[in-house]
Amino acid sequence: MDTVWNQHVRYYQRERDIEEPDVHDLFLKDLCTTLANFRDSGDHVVLGMDANDDVRDGAVSIALDAIGIGEAVIKNHRDESVPATYARNTLRKPIDSIWTSPGLDILRCGFLPFHSVYGFPSDHRLIWVEICNQSLFGHRPQRIFRAPV
Repeated sequence: MDTVWNQHVRYYQRERDIEEPDVHDLFLKDLCTTLANFRDSGDHVVLGMDANDDVRDGAVSIALDAIGIGEAVIKNHRDESVPATYARNTLRKPIDSIWTSPGLDILRCGFLPFHSVYGFPSDHRLIWVEICNQSLFGHRPQRIFRAPV
């Protein structure tokens, strides 16, 4: 009875007076409202998430796309077969990705293999993006030169 799901149910019942809350739907609405507020304030958004749904056409991607936050990894690998991002997924359905606000230049991105030496032990793939500093920060940060040892 003390799962995160039940904690969210109790929160919505207590704080918003919703008798039988649809936790997924409410979370997605709250997330989109928050991200849209960041975007409207002039901030860029970079969101990595396990959506537990197909990130190509699932509810999370549809809702994020509606507020102008786009999936960044798969769209940059359109000509390639998308891997499953969860190890026990036998349908090659990607459920994890990274979404970004428009105007961010994705230089490189991809998926690491499960249990990669460059990643971490997990049943999910590590997904990564390299974003141009100019598009993210509005300038190129100074290059750091290390003193000789």
